[in-house]
This record gives sequence, structure tokens and C-alpha cells, in this order.
Amino acid sequence: MIGNDIVDLEQASIESKWRRKGYLSKLFTSDEQNIIKQSASPDTCIWLLWSMKEAAYKIHNRATKKRFFAPKDFKCTVSLLKDSYALGTVTYKKLLYYTQTSISKSCIHTIAINNLKAHANVKSIPVNGYLLPEFITLESNNNQFTFRKDSHYHPLVYDNKTNQEHIASKSHHGRFGAVVYCENKDLPYAV
Repeated sequence: MIGNDIVDLEQASIESKWRRKGYLSKLFTSDEQNIIKQSASPDTCIWLLWSMKEAAYKIHNRATKKRFFAPKDFKCTVSLLKDSYALGTVTYKKLLYYTQTSISKSCIHTIAINNLKAHANVKSIPVNGYLLPEFITLESNNNQFTFRKDSHYHPLVYDNKTNQEHIASKSHHGRFGAVVYCENKDLPYAV
């Protein structure tokens, strides 16, 4: 399965009050709080960790069909952090999710998968605009995709060119949106 989260850093700087007392301890483990405090850019680090948690949560939610809010239960480890990208993992109980994050001055976008074999088949469709409606048509590399939802309201991408439907994840925040999907539906996706 696949999940993703995108953070508009300009919007986050306006909306977030993360420096207020107690904020970090509600969302992040003590290890994660130490990573944030030791970071040269704590704002970026917070949104990196948050987007990792959200992307992993979307996989878990799709697999279990249960909604809940327990961000500290999704524990992040950053294994590689560069100026423009990060690699890491998120654990939830005994489950492991692998993350890859793109970092720019304007946004952070994390893609999570629960199976490393799926990595080569992950496709991303950037979306301009503020909202992703229920049904949209996307243009990317001369391929046309239709965005749909399954019976549990989880996103699907239908490739009109190949007539294939793919499990997808959508995310939007501020000025940015993204839809990601995994092309090979034969891979084991179970959580």
C-alpha cells in the first residue's frame, strides 16, 4: 500500500503554533523531540516528521479502515537527511513503513510504502491548486488519469490509457497537492 502527505511550509508557518508549551509533547516522542531540538532547521524538521507520520497513517487507515488520532504511536526514524530529501521509517506497533521525502523551500512531500518491492512502481502526480475534489481528471506525461474513491472513500487512480485502476493516496495543504499510486497491483500490500 501507499500513503503520502504534503506540507505547504508557508501555510504551516502561518497556521502552526508549535513553539507553544506542550505542543511537541502531544505529537512527538521524546526521541523525535530531541531530533527537532538538535536540528539546524526545527521548522523543517517538525514538518518532515509530521509528514512521515501522516503518510504512514494513511496506509494503516486504508488497511484497517479505522480512523484514530495517535501521532506519538507512529514513531519516526530518519536514516538519511539531505537539503532536498530524506529517507526514513515509521513504526506503528510491530508494523514498519518506509518513507522518502522531497524537501524544498516551499513544501515537504513524503511518500510511504509498506513493502520495499513496491518502491520501483511508485508514481507521483503533482496537482496544482488548493483542493482535490472527489472526482478529477489529471494530466501527466500525456497520460490521462481519473481520480475516484472506493466504497470506503479511499482514493483510487484510473489510468484511462491502460484501463487499469490503482490504489492511490492523495494529499493537499495550502498551495500544494499530490496524488501517488503504485503501478503494480500484484505486489503484496496487506498490513
